[in-house]
Amino acid sequence: GVDQEKYLQGAEGQGDFLTVAEETNMMWSWQAGYKFLNFEGTFTSETVTETTDFKVHMGSHGSSLDNYKEVILSLGTDALVSDEMSPIIHLVADANAILDGAHKLSLSEQSVIMVSEEKSPMVALNTASMFTVDHVHNGLEHSH
Repeated sequence: GVDQEKYLQGAEGQGDFLTVAEETNMMWSWQAGYKFLNFEGTFTSETVTETTDFKVHMGSHGSSLDNYKEVILSLGTDALVSDEMSPIIHLVADANAILDGAHKLSLSEQSVIMVSEEKSPMVALNTASMFTVDHVHNGLEHSH
């Protein structure tokens, strides 16, 4: 996602990020804003036996539905940075947490979650806990 400060700079202040977001379906429109999460696919369940599309799109929708979340992760070790060293940090994103985190959300009940005053904040809180640091590579190489 884009932090609020950067977004408030307007379209001109986004640089290449705006173009990349548009090309990768991570933006509704400039007025509606960026998607922080674009989670789509198909599902079946005990009550939905036909293959059904689902869409979970998350963004911030003004001050009334603010889904910005700041996540701070512990690296578990030091990441060494110098002119000669660039660490590589491996993150794991548990996509299951989007629907099955602190809040349990059922696609059978609602298969499209975008601008929902009830469900969007639940998805935002779930996604805030989906990231962990797997490990850190410290070394002289600049790529992995």
